[in-house]
Amino acid sequence: MTTDFNAHDLMAKHKLQTQKHLGLYALKILFYLVSLFCIYSEASAVEKLNVALNPVDGVQRTAVYKQIQKFEQANPQIKVSIRVTEHETYKTAIENILSSKDDKIDMFFWFGGSKLRSFADNGWLRPVSEMWRNQNWNGTFSAASRLSVTRNGEQYGLPLYYYQWGIYYRKSIFKKLGIEIPQNWQELLVAGQAIKKANVIPFTLGSKNDWPAAAWFDYLNLRINGLEFHQELLSGCQSFSGQRVTAVLAHWKKLIKQGFFIENHNELNWKDALAYLYQGHAAMMLMGNFFTANIPSSRKYDIGFFPFPKIAEDMDSFEDAPIDVLAISAFARNKRPAMKLMQFLAQATAQSELAAELSMIPPRIDATLSNDKYIQAGNALLTNASGLAQFYDRATSPEFSSASMPLFIKFMNSPDGIEEIQEELTRAQDGAYRGQDLFCPNKFQHPY
Repeated sequence: MTTDFNAHDLMAKHKLQTQKHLGLYALKILFYLVSLFCIYSEASAVEKLNVALNPVDGVQRTAVYKQIQKFEQANPQIKVSIRVTEHETYKTAIENILSSKDDKIDMFFWFGGSKLRSFADNGWLRPVSEMWRNQNWNGTFSAASRLSVTRNGEQYGLPLYYYQWGIYYRKSIFKKLGIEIPQNWQELLVAGQAIKKANVIPFTLGSKNDWPAAAWFDYLNLRINGLEFHQELLSGCQSFSGQRVTAVLAHWKKLIKQGFFIENHNELNWKDALAYLYQGHAAMMLMGNFFTANIPSSRKYDIGFFPFPKIAEDMDSFEDAPIDVLAISAFARNKRPAMKLMQFLAQATAQSELAAELSMIPPRIDATLSNDKYIQAGNALLTNASGLAQFYDRATSPEFSSASMPLFIKFMNSPDGIEEIQEELTRAQDGAYRGQDLFCPNKFQHPY
């Protein structure tokens, strides 16, 4: 009996242990399945966002990265992937991406003005007007910045920062030669002659990229003919064949013929041209303030800024003030996180920090302005200006800007051919705007 009892007890004990092991095994399987579920749920909760960036330099890339990192920290469920493309290559690449309806890019950095509006006309952009209304951006962003992203009453982007253009100069050269900052055209000519006499180049220029030369057309036209004509000319409502453009080219020719520009400018890009200013081989440069973030510390104290001098004494002061924006592709897969990033970068803190690191001016009116001397000077200049223009290739159609800017280089190489250049500019304008329904608020309209 004892043996029988012991055997039975042993069997019962074995059965209990087996059940216990099975229970533990089942618990392990259950735990494993729950873990997989949690991992899957967490992975499925992560939202992706693909952003295209076109930094002009490492400073801009780093500043944007910092803001993206802060955004990810505030929104851990969103992971941002940044596609970086060299600035000049990007201009063509992003147009090809958008026109091909590529959905691998959700958001992209671009420029306010005509080209952004042309993207909207092509159906490549997602309108964000509802966000503008809900976030009260109409009340927190400047009117000029709002207009830079507006087409037919709809907003298509977020203004990020803007900056002044003007003349940057070596203070030590001016002081040594006893030159005062030129206030008008005649004083600029006198200063240039004095600089040349000292065997220094008056203006460095890197026109290999085309657009630095277009800045000279912008400013000469703004100073001679004013903002209204300038905008109408670049939008196809005025012709390049008229006497007002002849006057612009004649003033430009005078600078060229007197040897005010570095001879090999069309072999240099804008960064190459900076070296001549830094090393004192050139005294001045017409440039946008974006470059000042990279001025060597050993040179920054000696590089000053002044506005492009007046030419027509009765003309109001108009300035170039290009603005960079962030837009959402119409073909974006990840619209919700795209709108969240846009809202994040619209905050006063983000606008202040981004603008300060880039030596820019924040378009949000309650953002903090940097104490940087160039930003303070630029803000004063643009605040007191009678009107602001976008840069040449941002204020024209993409087709016309790409056709016309190389003609300015051709003119600088052969300045006697004013009539020929005007004819070529007019043909390029005809080809770019013919057949388009142009909005020309004044009486004149180009006869396409």
